[in-house]
Amino acid sequence: MNFDFLAPSGRRAVVSAQKLARARDQPEVALEHLLLAMLDVEAAVDLLRAAGVASPATLAAPLEAALAALPKQPGESVYLGGNVLRLLDIAQIDARERGAAQVSAEHLLLGIPLETRSPAAAALRGAGATLPKLEEAFKRRVADPASEVPAGPGAATPTGAATPTLARYARDLTALAAAGKLDPVIGRDDEI
Repeated sequence: MNFDFLAPSGRRAVVSAQKLARARDQPEVALEHLLLAMLDVEAAVDLLRAAGVASPATLAAPLEAALAALPKQPGESVYLGGNVLRLLDIAQIDARERGAAQVSAEHLLLGIPLETRSPAAAALRGAGATLPKLEEAFKRRVADPASEVPAGPGAATPTGAATPTLARYARDLTALAAAGKLDPVIGRDDEI
């Protein structure tokens, strides 16, 4: 699978999840592998802390328990499971809507709570990292200029916060008119 759409932090998380699954003789990479791998990715840990998880390492125990219940098949090749593939699609869409050029570990982390029945989402909820808290923490990190979260071209701005794509490809004519930057005569030949 081509991971060009992943930022270095996202790629590190996915590759580490694959290595975890291979080391445990589990052919299918599950969300639990991915979340456990993200505990070693600084950007994801920082987002978890910002969302109120005092010690992200507390997520390891419920994730380990969930992984122990998964089937083992020694010698099988490792593949990304359906939930992980769905998460990658969701994270790509989320990153694009936020104006980011690539999918970071933070985008992946934001998508895990959407798989509400997965043990990974349950572990996040148990640690207090709900989707609204993660979203708020992510927004604070993007708004902070010292943050390492890549906003990318056309990222949400104060005037286009709700529609980054519109802000990227269009001009706010109302704001331009209010600032006196539009020619009031163009298109009014009949009136002149």
